Amino acid sequence: NVPEAVTLLFEAARGSMIYSMYYLPLAALATEEGFRVLEAGVRHRCKQLGLGKNKSSKPHAFPDKPYLDLVKALHKAGKIPKNDLDVWKSMIFLRNNSSHHTGATIRARHEAMAQLAYIVELLNRLFK
Repeated sequence: NVPEAVTLLFEAARGSMIYSMYYLPLAALATEEGFRVLEAGVRHRCKQLGLGKNKSSKPHAFPDKPYLDLVKALHKAGKIPKNDLDVWKSMIFLRNNSSHHTGATIRARHEAMAQLAYIVELLNRLFK
């Protein structure tokens, strides 16, 4: 059960993908947003499980540790299987790359749709 806050964030990615039929650069925006939604999902899942907090963190605060550390914590807690760990690490790389790019990105619609579908699959498995 993916939290509503994460599914609402995903709506921006989904909407961008839909409107990429009229304006192709939105397909790239959709996948970039999807990578950020994955990070939000990781932070929400860690919060649910009480992982990744500093001792000084407020009780209802989201984990403030680096994304990679949170993915490793979820793996250690058994929420990310070993065979998915490299995929999650690549998603971190893609999120960083897309958030800090230096030029325009054009992505084929079919590639963007496949990436978004896989992001949905990862999120659903994370919240299983």
